[in-house]
Amino acid sequence: MTTASIASLTRRAAAGEVNARDELARIGHGAVPGYSLIQRARAGLSHFGGAIAPILTGTPGWGPSTEDDKPTLPVGALAGLGAIKTFAPTVLRCRKFKDGEWACAIVIASGPQLTAAQVAKMAAAMGLTGGTQLKCFMHAVQYPNDNSLTIRVGAAERNIIAVGRCVGRARLLQAAQTVSKMGVVDRVIGWELGEP
Repeated sequence: MTTASIASLTRRAAAGEVNARDELARIGHGAVPGYSLIQRARAGLSHFGGAIAPILTGTPGWGPSTEDDKPTLPVGALAGLGAIKTFAPTVLRCRKFKDGEWACAIVIASGPQLTAAQVAKMAAAMGLTGGTQLKCFMHAVQYPNDNSLTIRVGAAERNIIAVGRCVGRARLLQAAQTVSKMGVVDRVIGWELGEP
């Protein structure tokens, strides 16, 4: 595979072509350190990363990820998720570990139903009573795969968005348990499964 064909493949993936994304993922999974084809593919991904990022966001296993570089989640790291006062610091601590955010979302989803009232209690427990931080949290809960806010806000708001995203993913997991259609969790997955 030449550099031009890798660039073409990356452009097609950025345009949303599923086969091109699959091919890039296959190349990435077969990576061997020092193998020039992989290095060129990764260079293509980083070059077009801005265009591909919305496609790859929230999809584990696609594209370049720092998740693989993180240490493994230690035993007992999720213990604080059961209490409403300690869930936010626990989520922020678990983000530093491989698949920590998803592990938190799964544990939170297995707890009480995340109704609007429960989410409001969680926001209040974090000290969010109004303003930009509450709006960031609620937006992240409602749209957990939207990373557009993190570009325009400070570090404190990014942490609040990360916690909100975790709660939003937990809500999606709860919805998937009660509804038999995968389109509730992700509309692209629903479309690929032929759901209306």
